[in-house]
Amino acid sequence: MKKNTRFSAGFTLIELMVGMVLSGMFIGGMAQVFVNTSKNFRTQSTLSNMMEDARFALDKLNSEFRRAGFLSNREMPDGDRATIYHNRIAVDYTAGVYTIRNDGDTTPGNVLTMRTNEVIRGTTNLGNLGSDSVIVRYQLSSGAEMANNQYSPCTNGLALVAGELNTDRYIIVLVFFMEASVTVGSNVLFCRAFRENLDTGNTQLLNAVPLISNVERLRVLYGQTDAVAPAIATSTVYRTNAQVDASAVAPATNWDKVRSIRLSLALRSEEQNVSFATPGNYIINGKLSVAPTNTAEKRLYRVFSTAVAFRNELL
Repeated sequence: MKKNTRFSAGFTLIELMVGMVLSGMFIGGMAQVFVNTSKNFRTQSTLSNMMEDARFALDKLNSEFRRAGFLSNREMPDGDRATIYHNRIAVDYTAGVYTIRNDGDTTPGNVLTMRTNEVIRGTTNLGNLGSDSVIVRYQLSSGAEMANNQYSPCTNGLALVAGELNTDRYIIVLVFFMEASVTVGSNVLFCRAFRENLDTGNTQLLNAVPLISNVERLRVLYGQTDAVAPAIATSTVYRTNAQVDASAVAPATNWDKVRSIRLSLALRSEEQNVSFATPGNYIINGKLSVAPTNTAEKRLYRVFSTAVAFRNELL
């Protein structure tokens, strides 16, 4: 008698367990790759946004500081700085508000007062934010030139007022400063413009304009330049000293020798939990070590810098 033999096809319990373990390891690995890829993408996207913000802010700052000391009537008989730039520009700071005014030589500002021949001045750590403030000025020749100044958010809005002529002379003064904003929940870099008519005395003070948010710190270093006796008498040679902060521009009368600056913006990411680890201190200009505002938020912090030479002061 022939016996029938049945064969059963399938997996044993051990084979199933091994397969499940291997599948779990594969799926876990793929999930980790996906998570890391997502984190890297988010980090790179955040860095890209920070770089775009920094380029915008530094471009605007560069545009204004390159005009420092510009005199539209340099070739006129009274076209020297001692005639155009007087001692009457004063800067005040009260309760988070900067005011630029012209009240005469006898009423100095509580922050600073620009002297004759000075085109830039600065102060350090105002407002308890550990940041710098800087003021710069230059001349405009007409209302038409102001109309062509719309590329700058700082001076956009300056215009002739009643009784002024298009042929009058104008001085533009800008102050750049940082303040905490409850509205956006971060520090914001602002600029505020003041326009003075040298012929009629009319003035105009614009509202502060926000340039960029999520600013941790604005740092400004100043390069003092001394004239050096040249080998050829027909030219002037300048020697730039080491760049220092506002408190080290010494003596105080040496502000009229500042011919260049180095601007540094320390920015934080708008998004939290972007950093893989708790962020450490960031370095500004290779010297100043600064701790982030809140390390538990795990934001990204980056420092962006640019150097500007005052070409109008070196002519």
